[in-house]
Amino acid sequence: MLTLLLSFTGYLLPWDQLSIWAITVGSNMARATPFLGHEGPGAALLRLGDVPLIHAYDDARFALLGGSFVGEGALLRFYVLHCVGLPLVIAVLDGRALLARPQGRRNLGTALEIEN
Repeated sequence: MLTLLLSFTGYLLPWDQLSIWAITVGSNMARATPFLGHEGPGAALLRLGDVPLIHAYDDARFALLGGSFVGEGALLRFYVLHCVGLPLVIAVLDGRALLARPQGRRNLGTALEIEN
């Protein structure tokens, strides 16, 4: 999942026409996120009376892009996510994995045991 997110955030960094349209398509898919996108399943359930709690200007796409279109705000968000945010998440998860390993005797291999 982290590799997918790194690939998605890094795709915008060349800032060319292909990357802008790719991020537009990818962020439009975020509109259909359940309960987070205003077009997604469950968004209609999140209402306070007649007022919808999720709409086009506060859904997952808007949070991802930092606005309603792919622009400088989106470039800045994707750059920070790609270069700072996701590597920090990976480092924390890797640190947890290292701490979860058993701290017993290490096996140096069968070749040393055969020689002895």
